[in-house]
Amino acid sequence: MNVIGKVKYFSLLLSFFSTLAIAQDVSLNVVTDRTQIPEDESVSLKFIVTVSGNQAAVDQPVYSAPDFELVNTFNSTQMQSVYENGNFSIKSIREITHILRPKKSGKLKISNIKVSVNNKNLKQKDITVEVVPSGSATPPPQGYGGSVGLRGGGKKVPSSPFFVRAELNKSDVYKGEQLIVSYYLYKRARVFNVAARKFPDLKGFFKEEMPVANVRQEHVVLDGVPYQKKILARYAIYPLKSGKLKIDSMEIQANYYPKNQVRNNNRNFDPFEKFFNQLRPRSADKKSAPIFVNVKSLPLKNKPDSFSGAVGEFNVISAIDRYKVRANEPVTLKVKIEGRGNVASIAEPNANWPNAIELFESKGRTKTGQAGVSQKLFEFLLIPREPGRHQIPELEFVVFDPIKEKYILHRTKSVDLNVLAPKPGTSLVRTQKRNNLEGKNKLTSPNMSENDIRYLLPLEQQEDQSFSGHEWWKWIYWTFLIASGFFVLLVLYDLIRLFLLKLNKQKSFKKESIIQQWKVLHQKAKQVSNKGSWKEVTQTYESIGEGLFDALDAKYKIGARALSRSDLERILIQEKGLEDSVWQRLEKVLEYSEMIQFAQSGDDHTESRARSDLSRWIKEGERLAGQITT
Repeated sequence: MNVIGKVKYFSLLLSFFSTLAIAQDVSLNVVTDRTQIPEDESVSLKFIVTVSGNQAAVDQPVYSAPDFELVNTFNSTQMQSVYENGNFSIKSIREITHILRPKKSGKLKISNIKVSVNNKNLKQKDITVEVVPSGSATPPPQGYGGSVGLRGGGKKVPSSPFFVRAELNKSDVYKGEQLIVSYYLYKRARVFNVAARKFPDLKGFFKEEMPVANVRQEHVVLDGVPYQKKILARYAIYPLKSGKLKIDSMEIQANYYPKNQVRNNNRNFDPFEKFFNQLRPRSADKKSAPIFVNVKSLPLKNKPDSFSGAVGEFNVISAIDRYKVRANEPVTLKVKIEGRGNVASIAEPNANWPNAIELFESKGRTKTGQAGVSQKLFEFLLIPREPGRHQIPELEFVVFDPIKEKYILHRTKSVDLNVLAPKPGTSLVRTQKRNNLEGKNKLTSPNMSENDIRYLLPLEQQEDQSFSGHEWWKWIYWTFLIASGFFVLLVLYDLIRLFLLKLNKQKSFKKESIIQQWKVLHQKAKQVSNKGSWKEVTQTYESIGEGLFDALDAKYKIGARALSRSDLERILIQEKGLEDSVWQRLEKVLEYSEMIQFAQSGDDHTESRARSDLSRWIKEGERLAGQITT
């Protein structure tokens, strides 16, 4: 290297180090990814701090946004070295992103924005974000030459990456007619951590939950936009009244990765920044739009008196377990009613059983099947009392067929039953019918003797066979009967007393077990709050819900785990008398514990909050369990 080259080299080095020594230039830029968002989505508020020189100490941003909820935060730092006009310069760029969810619609303001850099406050102008009703932030995409062949064509389709939609198999039904309502998730982005915030109440309907576990995801097109369609919930519902009834919404919360999140309409557009921004998930709440169904009243014309309210398409079949039987031996007649409709409303028919056949017992049960097909099963236990050939009569069921729009009478087939003599050593049990007597002492047959009609004569005309007019053996019989009854009462009293003592011990043991269960949870919280794995944290939140379900079952014995949230609320408040304020607290704890169970590790804000609040939620759950079991 010659002398001139060495001079240039050292000049560059000197310029580089002199640049480092220059006082730092600091700038703050605060932007949002959008200025208009739907009410059920979130907005990204990004703080960009640029420092010329060495990296500076940047504190967390401070601002006022009372109409927004902070749901997540992200941080990134990058260094840039620039050679410009013969000088080296170093820039440190710190980006802090806050994900905000609006609490209401309207023009919402983010004010008093400032960031402290090296103990120097940098301020920024207020920012206004317009929040509009869901689905109206951006016009829906246009169809490809109209709506022909497109699902949902001609309707306004939400433009967000995902949404929830309720769909009916028909919109015009009769009162009591089966209606299938399905709640679907439509998505065109990667959606994860989907959790239900509120299931539909479906007030005004009798509902049956239908299985959806094996329903496959579909690829559909709505107004020219391709979506993946996934079932969330499905119900078979039956309107309980006529008129225009509302089918309410289902609400969910989910995270998603947006596409084309960063716009490239500025000259400083960085494709790498766009790539990394697309890896940052957003959170959104979605709610299906309510829909309405027109419910018609059942016609009064030609309505049979025996109609019990069954509406639908049904088939009726019957069978008997045997056609030949001995007297006094039982036979079972089974009747199955199957079809699409509310079979629970089908009442047991009134049958005219023969005098020689006794109806010993009858029972019915309802069974819900796949695809909305249900069954009502009746079992009749019959005991023939007399030998001979007897006929089991037809059984009639009246239903209203909504397709044919008329009342249909279904009949079972009559059955001939061959009744043989009873087994040797047994006697017939006959049911005798007494005739009304026209006179007090009138004989019912000229062949009756006075001994046969002794019970018809006045007491003073009967032969006095013992002291006080009673046979001597009756005194012994009544004395023995009274003594036996007194002894049985003593035994029953002792058994009841022992049962109550055992029951009190069981209640005391259950209460002590519940108290011990919460003590263990408090100890677990101390272990996992800071040092435990995320799996241990979610398991502890799951134990909070389990503890509350144990308390409910110990107190009310209702199988709380198997009930939907709306059914649990109805049973506890309306049937068990639980205070509404206690239910609100209970529901809040259950919903939060379920939300944490479905959350994934890596969401720093959610995980940090879940760990820090664990002890507080356990204390609240313990207080609720104590109130429930008291």
